[in-house]
This record gives sequence, C-alpha cells and structure tokens, in this order.
Amino acid sequence: MKENKNYSVEAMTKLDQFLPLTDENAQKLLDAWDVLDDYVLQEISLTSLFNTYQMNDDESEVLLKCVALNKFYSAGLLNIDLIPMAKHIVELNSQINIDKALQEGDWTIVSKIAQGGELSRSYLSFASKYCNWHNPKKFPIYDKYVVDVLCALKNKGVTLNFSKIREIRDDANLDKRYQTFGNALQELVKHFKLKFPLDKASGEIIYKILDRALWILGKFCFGNGVSVADIALALGEILLRVIWDKYIVCMSKKGTIKVI
Repeated sequence: MKENKNYSVEAMTKLDQFLPLTDENAQKLLDAWDVLDDYVLQEISLTSLFNTYQMNDDESEVLLKCVALNKFYSAGLLNIDLIPMAKHIVELNSQINIDKALQEGDWTIVSKIAQGGELSRSYLSFASKYCNWHNPKKFPIYDKYVVDVLCALKNKGVTLNFSKIREIRDDANLDKRYQTFGNALQELVKHFKLKFPLDKASGEIIYKILDRALWILGKFCFGNGVSVADIALALGEILLRVIWDKYIVCMSKKGTIKVI
C-alpha cells in the first residue's frame, strides 16, 4: 500500500522484533511500561480522580478530569477548550445520559463528546481516553501510535477491517473512524490469539491493557526524540545512556553507538 510509504525501514525493522505479536512479546511491552515511573504514577493519580468523580453532572468535577487527563495523556485538548469541553460533557449528560452510555459501553458516545458545543475543533483522541477512564473494558483508546501499529500490520498482510489508511486515520466521520479503529483492535486480538488483554472472568478485552502494550510498541517504532530512548531503555535495548547538552549517546546490547 503506497499510503504506508512514510514508515521507515528502521521503524519496520523495530516492529519485526515483536512479530508475531504473542502474549510473551506483549508482556515485554507491558513490563517496559511498568518501569516508566512517571506513567505509573500518573495512572495511579487518574485512577483515584476518576473513582472519586464517577459521574458527569458537575462542571467543576468534569473540568478536573479533563485537565488531569489532558495533561497526563497528552490528549491534545487545547487550553481554550478545557472549560468548553467540561460544559459540553455536562450538557450532553443532561440531554442523552452520558453516564448510562459509558456504563453500557456505547461507542457512539465517543464522537458525541469529541465535537459540538463551543469547542473550537474536534477531539476524538481525548474523547476516547475520557470514555476509557470511565470504563476501561468497553472503550478503545484512539491514539496515533496505536493507529501506526495497525496500519503497519495491515501493510504486512495482517487481516484487519479497513482497506485504506484514511478510514482509520483521517475519516471525517468521527463515529465511523472510531468504530473502524475499535473493530481493528478486536481483529488484531483474534488474529494473534492474544490472551493478555482479556478479562479472565468475562473474556472481554480490557482496552486499557491492550493500549499500554500497543502504545509502547508504536512509540518505540514510530516515535522520535528522547522518549524513544527512554522506552528502548525500559525494553532493555539500551545498556548505557549518556546525556550531554542536548545530545543523548546510547549504546545497544550489540555495542552500537547512536547519537540522538
């Protein structure tokens, strides 16, 4: 597929190290996430916040959730839209009962939160993360790095439910794009026969667990800058890292030196 031409050879080579995506390989990714202390502490804080304020009928409480989630998850919500988003969510809740939709796992609520009200633009990624934090077993997290993983796997011949990248990355119909994304994640789990993200009791996908593994994989393969070195270090790919001024000198297990 020509649409994938921007994926570098280096990025695809990194991805190949984790294919086929077995439970064992996924566990390596989850273990790497666990040693990234900042992310773990952020998760603990957000868990406490969303458990304390589970409902969406108070603007001040919803605003707290919006601000914390946007900061910790780099969800892309502009500062000028923080208060409009909080008002938008509360108003939606009074109109269509967001709380019930979140409990039931109604995917259509994501696109409704993502746009409307006095928002200056749409926020699919933020809306999916907001819904996931209310119900991690029901709502996939729409993230650019996870999208990259899905598109790269599609390019490698993995059977997924979209034929063109724009369906999952750029479709203007946010509800359709999110549905396509979520269905692709379900197909990925089936294709690789993964068990690590499944709830042992119900067999349901715990999307937050699946997101952690795919996000680490996507950022490691397709990200850039210092954060990639941090993830590589967590994965055990880097034995030595020396920071000097704005440069990072890394030594791999094979003895290769790389300057970032």
